[in-house]
Amino acid sequence: MRARVSIFFIVVILAFIIFKFSFFSNDTKYSNFHTISNSDWLLKDTLIFDFINENNDIDNHGVTIFGKINQEYTYANLILFIDFFSENNRIKRDTLNCNLYDNFGFPQQKNIGNMQFFKLEYLSTFKFEANKNYKFRIIHGMRDSNLIGIETIGIKINEN
Repeated sequence: MRARVSIFFIVVILAFIIFKFSFFSNDTKYSNFHTISNSDWLLKDTLIFDFINENNDIDNHGVTIFGKINQEYTYANLILFIDFFSENNRIKRDTLNCNLYDNFGFPQQKNIGNMQFFKLEYLSTFKFEANKNYKFRIIHGMRDSNLIGIETIGIKINEN
């Protein structure tokens, strides 16, 4: 009985230590998402993400686009048009194709129940300059003027 109690406390202490150190290795500088109202993303709806770099110049930042769709989404991919601005000057305009399902209809990335999660690396290395405002504008590029089944779209900026 005494050995079981000792093992239980050792496991609890190790789990606490692992949990505590996971917060020290967090390299996320910015993370935000937009919830699409009624899971109905209209073509005219532009999602805007503002990021202000108040730190020093930081090299090697990665930008990731992430999102969540439900079972009402009827396509195997999602096309996004992204405009990237620095101080109201457009730096970059890109078209991203996010493949959500393979040829057999299986999810490419993680799913839980009827929710499909996805993430797509947008920029692998980018230098954000100090005290500058950055803006990401995202619209969808699908043929339908309104996409049903999109629940959230977000951006995450990590230090590499």
